[in-house]
Amino acid sequence: MIKLFSRFLDAFSVLRSLFFTQEINFENIDIKGSKQFREKVLSALVLLKERDVQAFQVTQNNLNWIIEGRKTLLSLTRWGGTLSLSEEDLSGSQIWLASLLAGESFRAQLYKDHSVKGSPVPKEVYSWERVLELQYESLKNLGANFEELKHLADFIEIQGV
Repeated sequence: MIKLFSRFLDAFSVLRSLFFTQEINFENIDIKGSKQFREKVLSALVLLKERDVQAFQVTQNNLNWIIEGRKTLLSLTRWGGTLSLSEEDLSGSQIWLASLLAGESFRAQLYKDHSVKGSPVPKEVYSWERVLELQYESLKNLGANFEELKHLADFIEIQGV
């Protein structure tokens, strides 16, 4: 029952962000949420565009919407990707947020590249290992400080990736 209620809250949060919040568009990516959310995500996208062009292009090609939500969730459809970001994701630096956007976009791209063939996506292709490696590379390209690089490296190590 609690799990069902939690899913209801997640769905409500996404619907609220999609239909009852203001939106801005940056390079064909719609950002929906509170003013603070939109400003932080926009700033991270600008940073990504300026410092990691390849990662920004992957983001632009795979995310149509970035919305404010209770949890961080990536939803992929034939119309494009929707990334819901939690409040926790906004608490780090702009570089960290930009790398998170890049990492989720890489994950969407890996999935899209392999799902087109009509067969299930192999786990090794869609694994967190590959996604976190790509996010780490983006962090370096964005000019992350030692602590941010170490934080992700430690996370990768803890996960056994």
